[in-house]
Amino acid sequence: FSINHCRTYNCLMNGSNSDYESDQNPLYLCPLCLAKLCWNLDMDPNVHSKRMKEFWYREKIVDASDFYSDCLKKLH
Repeated sequence: FSINHCRTYNCLMNGSNSDYESDQNPLYLCPLCLAKLCWNLDMDPNVHSKRMKEFWYREKIVDASDFYSDCLKKLH
């Protein structure tokens, strides 16, 4: 997707040198990486955030679901 590792925020796109480091990253993209992904895939960030919120809610991963709930509030 032509997205480099993130060095601005703590997000899924942070670089890692081991499984342990990778496991320390959150399960979501920061605002910049989300914008890059949506632009590259020609995807509406509202639709993406809604779907991700629903997915993480079903999986009972509260912090990720809450993150996308906050994203939706900020996007409107």
